Amino acid sequence: MILQSNIQTENLRQTLQQLNYEIIDEIIMEEKGHIYEIVVAEYSTQLIELSSDELKFGPKLLNNKNEYFIKKWQRELEALYHIKSKLNTEQHHQRLAQINDEIAVIERVL
Repeated sequence: MILQSNIQTENLRQTLQQLNYEIIDEIIMEEKGHIYEIVVAEYSTQLIELSSDELKFGPKLLNNKNEYFIKKWQRELEALYHIKSKLNTEQHHQRLAQINDEIAVIERVL
């Protein structure tokens, strides 16, 4: 199965895992200003368990952080920092903590 996604790829990987599909290849590319992830998966009789990093970033892409991978996650970091700057720290404790956690994960991987 060959799947293409430019949003919600983490959910796609999670669904593949739940349906016992193994990700055998992933490609990240840019076309006309949009970054796409292409996931190649095949059914497996074995239980497939991906780590939280593998679900978020892609098990194959983690080992091949090309320019588009870096660009995608730098854009995501910029968006998170922008959201963080707009939040009222007194009213949005939980969301702020969630954003800080997401930032830390992305920065660790990059």
